[in-house]
Amino acid sequence: MVSNRLDERKLRVLSAVVQDYVATAEPVSSRTIARKYKMGVSPATIRNEMSDLEELGYLEQPHTSAGRIPSDIGYRLYVDRLMQLQNMTEQEERLLRAGFQKKAEQLEQLMQMTARVLSNMTCYLSIVFGPSKKKACFHSLYMHLISPERALLVVLTDLGMVENAVVSVPGDTSEEDLRAISDLLTTRLRGIPIENLGVAAVREFRLEMKRHRVIVEQMLQVLSVWPEEDSDYGVYTDGALNIMTQPEFSNLEKVRLVLSALQREDVLSAMLESSEPDSISISIGGENKYPEIRDCSIVWTTFVAGNRPIGSIGVLGPRRMEYGRVVALVETVREQLVTALRGNAG
Repeated sequence: MVSNRLDERKLRVLSAVVQDYVATAEPVSSRTIARKYKMGVSPATIRNEMSDLEELGYLEQPHTSAGRIPSDIGYRLYVDRLMQLQNMTEQEERLLRAGFQKKAEQLEQLMQMTARVLSNMTCYLSIVFGPSKKKACFHSLYMHLISPERALLVVLTDLGMVENAVVSVPGDTSEEDLRAISDLLTTRLRGIPIENLGVAAVREFRLEMKRHRVIVEQMLQVLSVWPEEDSDYGVYTDGALNIMTQPEFSNLEKVRLVLSALQREDVLSAMLESSEPDSISISIGGENKYPEIRDCSIVWTTFVAGNRPIGSIGVLGPRRMEYGRVVALVETVREQLVTALRGNAG
């Protein structure tokens, strides 16, 4: 690869250009690098190195400006080989604690809270793909009489999703009967994916349930249609206006195109496509599939529960993104989200 031919000084110059351009949004000159980054060589030498980097495709010279900016492959080399993760500031730690200190009563609230915390901390647009019911597993079941022939059914998944339904019961059904049914089904079904629940799931203990067959069949009917009512993912976004604070998006038409693209499910799916569980993925500029977001970069990660991937969180911002800071924040928010999911299901 070409990057393997870059010596230490060229890598230092490229890193300095990326850092300065991220901080200022202005093309970077050799004189600026010499003055601010203590390379130990003259501006002329740095200018020659920048010229070489441009010829190799790592830097670009916009318009007739004397300065240069990183190209997509320049950012890619920086992210893959030169980037250093940044520690959270005290203010960011406070924001994180404040954002997750209140336990969400519903899974949707937790996903919205995650999106809000992530956008507030990064000052970019955040996107959260929440878990679908199809990925959830049965955790527990509770039934209570609400009238002589009706009972309230409450089902909890391992992801904290709750489903309520009213089912018919025989007139002689007691609270003790419902408690026995709830305890048996909770014990036998815990850990089975919701989408796999059905008659086959209770076949092995059908005799034990023979007396309460009508109740059990209604419960299974409720669970069998529950995932069908759910879209593949719940999508939560926050901080869309943050895009407008970036110099790259002073053109309102460009902003409109980005925001319009984010309303399309195919674009969102492509942005947060599957990645290795708990790993960080970064898509830079032209690496994005859709033209509307090729002026943007996306940092995202998959979060897991029960050793299976169940959703993704990500940040969209300009290519001139603080990658080291954003990656660290996305990782930290993911950890907090997984901890909160365990609390919701507990």
